[in-house]
Amino acid sequence: MERRFKAGQYMELSMLHHGSDSRGSHRVFSITSAPQQDDAVLRDIAARGQERDVVLVYVVRSEQEIAFRDELTELGIRVVLFMPSISGDAASDLPAGWTYVGAEAGAEELLAAVPDLKERKVLVSGSPSFIGGMRSEVRKAGVARVRTDAFLGY
Repeated sequence: MERRFKAGQYMELSMLHHGSDSRGSHRVFSITSAPQQDDAVLRDIAARGQERDVVLVYVVRSEQEIAFRDELTELGIRVVLFMPSISGDAASDLPAGWTYVGAEAGAEELLAAVPDLKERKVLVSGSPSFIGGMRSEVRKAGVARVRTDAFLGY
């Protein structure tokens, strides 16, 4: 199958880890402020028929910044949402599997939302400043290695 790409077209290439933990499951944890890549990786996992214990911690400044809501819901991904404020209607209208946790994604809040965080693979995606702050909080929560994916141009 031949695919043609246009000059300047956005592309993502992902290499998934095929190993598993001692229980035989693929455990993934991702923190993102721009989940485009996460959506593509999650769709690839679903297309392969693989089952993984994925938690997406989604950090946004407002309800208008929530992207891929339908896609993440369709994939059955557990989403932990951090946002400065949320209306009562919006909180009650969150899809199944979505949980509003609070305004700030600090180490204590992350551990409360994802108790097994220390045992998970963690990927933080977003702007360099977002990554710097979140990496620090994830490490305070006890995660030794944090993988990052910076989106420049913010």
